[in-house]
Amino acid sequence: MTKRAERVSGEGAGVEGLMVQPWRKWGHDFLYVNDAAGSTLGYFDRNTGLLHVADRRNRAAVLAALAPQVGDKLLMMRQTKVAV
Repeated sequence: MTKRAERVSGEGAGVEGLMVQPWRKWGHDFLYVNDAAGSTLGYFDRNTGLLHVADRRNRAAVLAALAPQVGDKLLMMRQTKVAV
């Protein structure tokens, strides 16, 4: 399996410069959303459907960055965990 970061741009406000990085190990399957500096804004757990966002103010940008890869799973998401 090859790790691949995808730069997201042009779709939705606040998405410019964000990168989506898949991470799969030990049965986990996450999509991390990082800014241009490499800081993690949040991640989506594809196994549980939970979205983890480090700062509530970045939630819309994280969702917009993930939408092309996750699609309908985001619409079916039951809850969002905001890390403190």
